[in-house]
Order: sequence, then structure tokens, then C-alpha cells
Amino acid sequence: DVPDQSGEIDPLPGVPPLELYRASGATTVVFMNALAAPTYPLEEYDMSDEDDEYDWMLYPRAMDRVDAPTAALLRTSAFALKAAADAGLVKSEHGGLFGQELIMSAAAAPPPGSAEAANAACAVLGGFFNDDETELLKNLLASRLSDEPPEPPP
Repeated sequence: DVPDQSGEIDPLPGVPPLELYRASGATTVVFMNALAAPTYPLEEYDMSDEDDEYDWMLYPRAMDRVDAPTAALLRTSAFALKAAADAGLVKSEHGGLFGQELIMSAAAAPPPGSAEAANAACAVLGGFFNDDETELLKNLLASRLSDEPPEPPP
């Protein structure tokens, strides 16, 4: 049973629900808006309070407390809330938007297709390498990091 919280939270208008997917099935998650900010300081948002029906959690702390499916939902929620705020459907209040830390780090990443993104590419190599192949790979990686040409194999 969930107590009536109609005086504390309302659904966010114009923001559609998301699905939390688990092997056992999907659960619909509705975005809610707190009608009033907490009365305690921002640095205490991540603390649980047994007297409250819900807790205020900042994104990093929430991610530390949830399983992988819920973490995927929280990441999606952060971007959905940002898009809704950009469209004027959600106000950034009470210290900002949930997930703003993720949004800021994503905004700092190089855009796909840019020279910076090309330099950030990753390749995974697997298998059994002989000594010459291992040495060649080590030289290639070292030269890539130092901008020096690789040494030729012996």
C-alpha cells in the first residue's frame, strides 16, 4: 500500500511514462514532480529518511543503489527529462534536473564523427599472439599514445 501523496507530488504533464524492463516483464514508470523542495540542504538529499514516503536522490547516489535494469531506466530518464526541459515542459528547479550530472558528461564528449571521437575509438583484440605479434602490438599502442612512428618488427 502506498499512502496518498497528492499534496506532495503530481504527475509531470506532457512527459510520457517509461518502461522498466526486467526478465520477469515490464513495469510502467510515471514521472512525478515534487510540489515543494525538501526543507533540508542539498548535501543531505542523498540520505534516506524513514519518516518520508520517498527520498530525494541525486543521480550519482541513485545509480549506486540500484540494479542494472533500474540503472538503464535512470539513464533514459535523465535524457527524457532534459528533452522535456528543453521543450519547456519541465522546469529545472530544486537544484536542477535529475541526471544533470550524466547530461553534462555526455555534452562534454566529442560529437560522433569528429576528429576527437575518431581518436577515442577503441579496438578489442583477442586470440593467441606469438612474441613478434605481441611486440608489434605493444609498439603500435605505444606509438599511438606518443605520436611517434612504431618500430618495425625484428
